[in-house]
Amino acid sequence: MRVLSIETSTLCQSVAACVGDGEILERTDVAGAPRRGHSRDLAASVRSLLDELRVSPLELDRIIVGTGPGSFTGLRVGLALAKGIAFGGHAKLVPTLAPAATAFALEPEQRLLWAMNAYRGLIYAAGIRGRTGAPILELGAYTPETLMSAVHSAGSERWQLAGDAVEAYPELGRELDGYVVPRPDLQVPSARVALARWRAFGDDAVEPDAVEPFYIRRSAAEEAKERQSSAGPPA
Repeated sequence: MRVLSIETSTLCQSVAACVGDGEILERTDVAGAPRRGHSRDLAASVRSLLDELRVSPLELDRIIVGTGPGSFTGLRVGLALAKGIAFGGHAKLVPTLAPAATAFALEPEQRLLWAMNAYRGLIYAAGIRGRTGAPILELGAYTPETLMSAVHSAGSERWQLAGDAVEAYPELGRELDGYVVPRPDLQVPSARVALARWRAFGDDAVEPDAVEPFYIRRSAAEEAKERQSSAGPPA
């Protein structure tokens, strides 16, 4: 089976691929590096990776695609490319949420606190068990205060911290000191880890038109449009 994995929920893109039980190859940007835009070079990264494996995009059987939560633009670009390849060939999509994929990198007894900067004073966060992805804290949009409260209420057992929220909200890092173990290796979601998780847990493949990004909240443009509609026409 020929498999491609695409992850574009943050400003750093990651693509991985494999053939059968062979080695998983990955192309990824340096975490935190500024992007000119996923739309500009995501397709080229995928093509380069598949060329190395001597696989045509139309020969792919599965495409694992990150569905969020995360960057509105990044998710749309990654999902559009995945769907375009799938519609052109015969591949089915495997939608994967970033926290669940990230948790696969941890041992089952470990707890993951996945916390990404959602901007505008919010954090996308979830608390889950390593590898299995069993939920502890509900995936949602938190303020630094509500996230700290949720972590404190979940007990004194330490969390493995993934994501960039602490960098964006230093007060969160100070408050969580003693509760979390920072994991710089898990700062951004990895297409390689998502592909490895698919190998371990099975298919869950769906038709391309059934997959949509998981945003949690509306974009700034949508909120601005709603405010404008609520205000009514100018006097």
